Amino acid sequence: MKVFEFKLYGEHDQFARIDEAIRTTQFIRNKCIKLWMENGKKPKNERDKLGKVEFNNYAKELSEKYEFCRKLGSQARQAAAERAWNAISRF
Repeated sequence: MKVFEFKLYGEHDQFARIDEAIRTTQFIRNKCIKLWMENGKKPKNERDKLGKVEFNNYAKELSEKYEFCRKLGSQARQAAAERAWNAISRF
């Protein structure tokens, strides 16, 4: 395993924006996983088909519902949703 270490220089507000982006991607990923878990609790005949596309659509719905998700770029939202799907598919 390779480990890369970097030292960043910047202003306090720049680091605050990076932290906010990280928390937002974690929020989207966790909401996608929660959607999958709640879908699994339904009876088999009522379950929705969930996949990478549905998770990307759900990330878009989250951006419409929450203002802080809207601030994050669409590609970053989709990447967070796809990371959630990759984790689920490996599970």
